[in-house]
Amino acid sequence: VGEDIDIGFDAHAAIYEPIRVLELTDVMMEFNPWFMEEPIRMENRHEMGDSEGSWTSSAINEELRKKLKNSKSMQVPGLASQACIATNMPPRTNISFDGDAGDNLAGLNNGSNIVLNGNAGRFVGNGMRKGVVIVNGNCEEGVGHCSSGGTIVIQGSVEGSAGPSMKGGNLIISGSVEGDIATCM
Repeated sequence: VGEDIDIGFDAHAAIYEPIRVLELTDVMMEFNPWFMEEPIRMENRHEMGDSEGSWTSSAINEELRKKLKNSKSMQVPGLASQACIATNMPPRTNISFDGDAGDNLAGLNNGSNIVLNGNAGRFVGNGMRKGVVIVNGNCEEGVGHCSSGGTIVIQGSVEGSAGPSMKGGNLIISGSVEGDIATCM
């Protein structure tokens, strides 16, 4: 392979043992790859040490969608504040996350049940049409922004507005709301 050719490698999470990923990386480095995408299964990402923070939202969501084709429920440990997690997941599925989520958790929900055991950023359930989102923690502003259906439950407080521009659905908050509630309904 000459220097005029870029090499990309996508393992599609087919490598089960983290040690094999390290071995493969050592071999691939000789060829100066342009990228190495998703070399390890999502459930083993915590074993990769420093690279855990490099898991992108799209890689996590892609892996979730693959797994939800064969199963109607998923448990995801060790979430690390990534944005746009569980966006537009398949309907009639159940997904539970442990850890903190970034902005836009469960956006465009169209019938899945999503539970976060941790805190969330802004715009939980943004554009949600149906389904259930439960956050067992606190959230930042914009919970339920532009939602038109479904149920959002926050078992904590909201640091900002809640329910801005909601067109329908249920919003249940057990703690305080520091901003406006249900503006533009």
